[in-house]
This record gives sequence, C-alpha cells and structure tokens, in this order.
Amino acid sequence: MELTWEALTWEAIAGFGTAFILLGAAVFAWLQLRAMRLARSAQIEVQLVRDLTNKRAKMKFSSIYEMTRSEVDQLEAGSERACEIEEILDRFEMLSVFVDKGIIDKDIAIMEWQDPAIRCWWRLYYTYIERQRDDRGGRYAQHLQDFVARCLKYQVKNVPEDRWTKYKRQNLVEALLQWDMFKDIRLLAEKKQKI
Repeated sequence: MELTWEALTWEAIAGFGTAFILLGAAVFAWLQLRAMRLARSAQIEVQLVRDLTNKRAKMKFSSIYEMTRSEVDQLEAGSERACEIEEILDRFEMLSVFVDKGIIDKDIAIMEWQDPAIRCWWRLYYTYIERQRDDRGGRYAQHLQDFVARCLKYQVKNVPEDRWTKYKRQNLVEALLQWDMFKDIRLLAEKKQKI
C-alpha cells in the first residue's frame, strides 16, 4: 500500500487531535485537583478559625495575656491552665505548619493571626516554651516561632510603626526585635528606618 500525501495529512491531523484531547484531559484533571485542594484548605481554615475564635479560645487568650512571668514559671505540667496553654499552642503550631506547607494562604493567616501569635510568643517564650524545649527537645513550637518571625517581618515591611502589635501600651514588635532569634528582622527594620 502506497502512502500518499493526503493519507499522511489525515494521520497527522488525527495525531494532533489525539494529543489535543489528552492535553485537555490533563488540564481538566489538574483543575479538578486544584479545586479539591482549595476546598480542603477552606475547610481547614474554617475549622481553625472556629477553634481560635470561639468564646472559650478568646478566654484562653486573655488568660495567657494576663499571666505574669512568675505565674507561667510556676505552672505544673498537666494542670488545667497548662493544658489550656498547650491547646492554644497546638492550634498555632497547626496553623503554622499549614502555612509552611501552603495549605493555608500565608498572607491571610498573617493578617488574621499576627497579633495573638505575637502576644502569645512574647508572654510564653522565655518561661513556658523554652522550658518545654528543654524537657521535650529543641524543636518544640518551632513552626510557631517561624510564623511569629513571618508576622514580625510582615509588620516591619507593611505596617506603620505606630500601629505595630501592642499589649498594654508596650510595643511587642519592637521588644521582640531585640531578641537574638529575630536579629535578621531587626536588621530589616533598621534598614527601613534609614530609608
């Protein structure tokens, strides 16, 4: 059988058509997977928002903010207050991991949770979290630390200094920037002030 130019043309058209259909199917599958991922992210965000904004959580935040350093130092492991702190830190750690993995949008998480995360870190780090790192291992609340660093960087870059996170008129961002763990962000803030 002899191949003619016309037969080759029709075979090429059929090949291109098949390739086009396969490409369309692949794009459709990718879009479906992306939509499922976005829906799952939305469900996770909604649940975290519920967990961190319900009346009980707000009372726990207030309780943490009002604690003195000596009260935090004297917390007994397993006490009701220690369990409340653990629950809040676990939620923040979960939020931080989801942000790190791209499951929850970083900008939305920072805009929504920067103030409570910074306040909790400021109140609990040198007392509770540092002690837990000694007891459990050095990576305890590491994702939360990274999230707080992102929040600080966001405030330094995008928020006027007079509107940085405060607690009882103390500028927490300014205070945290003095800590060695946030030295690189402090340098960024200093550069911004020189401009």
